Amino acid sequence: MFIYKTTLDSYNNHPTCRYRSIVTCALHKYKELHVNEKANERQLNIIFLLIIGTFTLILLSFAYLSNSLSLRYLETDTKMISHELARILNEKATSTSSSDKDTELAKYFEDQSSEYTDEGFSLWLLDSSGDIVAEAPGNAIEFKSSFLDSVKEPDKLFFDANTGGNSLFFADKTIYIARIFSNGSYSLILENDGSKERQIQRMQYVVIFSIGVILIITLLVLISNMFSRYKNRLLQLATTDELTGLANRKYFTAEFNRRMVLNSDESGKYSIFLLDIDLFKQINDKYGHAAGDAALSMLAAYIKTMVSKANGFAGRWGGDEFIGVINLPSAEAKALLFELCKNIQQDSPKKETPFTISVGITSVQSGMTLSHVCENADLALYESKKNGRNTVSVFSDAMAKAEKDISVIANVNTNQQQNLTETMSLDIDTTLKAEPQETRLSLKEVLRERFLPGIIFAVKWMTPFVAAGGILIASAFLFDAASFDLSKLSVDERASLGSMTSISTYMKYLGDTTFNFMLPVFSAFMAYSLAGESAFMAGLVGGYMVIDTNSGFIGAAIAGLAAGIISREINIFTDRLPKFIRGAAPIVIYPIFSLTIVQAISIFMIRPTTVVLGSVFNTILDNAKLISKPLTCTIAAGMMSVDMGGIINKIAYNYGLASIDARDTMIMAAVMAGGMVPPIGIAISIMLFRDKFCTDEKNGGIMALFMGLSFITEGALPFVITDFIRVIPSCIAGSAVSGLMSSIFGCSLPAPHGGIFVLPLVEHPLLYMLSILTGSMVTAIILGFLKKKEDT
Repeated sequence: MFIYKTTLDSYNNHPTCRYRSIVTCALHKYKELHVNEKANERQLNIIFLLIIGTFTLILLSFAYLSNSLSLRYLETDTKMISHELARILNEKATSTSSSDKDTELAKYFEDQSSEYTDEGFSLWLLDSSGDIVAEAPGNAIEFKSSFLDSVKEPDKLFFDANTGGNSLFFADKTIYIARIFSNGSYSLILENDGSKERQIQRMQYVVIFSIGVILIITLLVLISNMFSRYKNRLLQLATTDELTGLANRKYFTAEFNRRMVLNSDESGKYSIFLLDIDLFKQINDKYGHAAGDAALSMLAAYIKTMVSKANGFAGRWGGDEFIGVINLPSAEAKALLFELCKNIQQDSPKKETPFTISVGITSVQSGMTLSHVCENADLALYESKKNGRNTVSVFSDAMAKAEKDISVIANVNTNQQQNLTETMSLDIDTTLKAEPQETRLSLKEVLRERFLPGIIFAVKWMTPFVAAGGILIASAFLFDAASFDLSKLSVDERASLGSMTSISTYMKYLGDTTFNFMLPVFSAFMAYSLAGESAFMAGLVGGYMVIDTNSGFIGAAIAGLAAGIISREINIFTDRLPKFIRGAAPIVIYPIFSLTIVQAISIFMIRPTTVVLGSVFNTILDNAKLISKPLTCTIAAGMMSVDMGGIINKIAYNYGLASIDARDTMIMAAVMAGGMVPPIGIAISIMLFRDKFCTDEKNGGIMALFMGLSFITEGALPFVITDFIRVIPSCIAGSAVSGLMSSIFGCSLPAPHGGIFVLPLVEHPLLYMLSILTGSMVTAIILGFLKKKEDT
């Protein structure tokens, strides 16, 4: 309605009927746009369904082709080996003329057949009456009476029923064939259990499945990015002024009200300014509207740069008027805006459209409405116009008093007015300059304003490394699990899963390497958010130093915080040094001093703290094990959710690793279940209680679900940071429940990582999934009830 009212005001000299026609046209356009958006959304959904359907058909076709080729290979291999072996035995039987022919032929048969038993074949030599003369050493199965049927129809392939293998694999079928030689005196029976082909085919399936998972994830990411760009574009159109790129009036009002609520206790620390271009109508009349638009765009670019330095925001108020909020008291804001006026006067094109600006400033007090603040800023702006334009004026109580009594203002001397308003003219040589924001704010203020946003900023950059590394590690375990018959592996061999084949070893190495970047990236970007570019390198190295401390992202956060604080203080110190020394600061001073101090903090603070906490919690877990193993599993699983990848989480995980070495794999199963529950539970809670989560949290639900299924507990970090008090207790409760149920069901797991990808290794896999699902539901329900709608 505001748009329509503005349109009416711009045509206030025209009849009312024109306003009605404008409103009717706008409504028609809105309905048309709304219908088009729905149509486009339906078309996108249809296109995505067709893409997914086509992709699924392609994968199924590859799988079917793989089955067919494997079966053909199995048949051909069996025929060729049986034919070749029968030919050799026939030559031996023909050349043997001794009375003990059966014995010599049996010995020769055993020598020739021994090399095939290692490849999954079982072989028997029969005489003409069907009695076994010899069998190959190392046969995998006993002779079956059904094999004699093949003697009646030699050279024909027979298929036995599946003997416990996976029915998804045709290669699990047992094939046997009979070959008669030596004029019917002997027959060779060869049975192929398909183990070699089955292993090859499973590897093919893993490759197909891995490609499918990668493509599906890629498709989902592309779809998510497409929708995000679409939503961001709509949001930009709704909240941004098209010409200047600044916030429009509606969005500025909403953002101002939001910040007033968040910073209600910081009265007087913020200033609001209102400015416009002097004699803007004359610019339009003399140079044309295109020149006026260019002047507005130029001014908007300068305003953007200025407010970004002062942690503020700005918008176009209407016409040539701009409004903005600066995170500075009015006295310091005055100097900053004075520099803006000076820059505009100097940089505006003198021959084309020279222009200047006038500015009014007022401080923002707690409880003030935007209307009240704008009224004060407008009075200050009017004062700048009265004092010759191209000036900056700060609102004072005298202005408000003078405005109420016009007769008094008319009699006041001009010099007295200047004393009341603290006006600066650009004709006066002044030494006031706007210092960098970082040097004006105290360390306490910097931490209060930037610590939490810094963590959120760092988590955003860390998440891709966590997700990619975790999924690669999980895929390595999946590849090995599909490449071997797990029932035939010992406990020690199962513990080596993830590095039993060259492909899985490479995937696990790549995953571990990517995963190890998580802490340096988190620490570097956290330091960067606190102190800028000068702190990035110290944060990166500090994060690398804490990898071996097993302190997780908690240690990285401490390192990033230390790097940011140290770099900020060094920056302030070097600003006081001579200019020729300041030039060398980024190369010499920043790295040496910041790295030395950060390393000292890592060695003498983070590492000892981790060791002490590890000793304490390991003792607690050991004592709990003496009481009851389910109690140990419950505590260890709950610890996985205390800090989501931090010190306590790593202590529980390392305890689970130690239990694998001690052949007690039940604890590792509980630890993994406890680590999977937080992201999964949060994702489920978002699905069940959508009205209690903000848009960003809803968008992150799918990623949290994927990360949880891959055993990446850090997937819950974005939600923990924004709502620590509610998320942590909910996740601890759900993780503890899942660990307890897993131990009661007797679930065990010899693999240290992998999530659902190592489910085939779990003892009682269905009950294990039930434990994880139950714990996730507990987390989802508790979190849903704790969250409040007004928090969104």
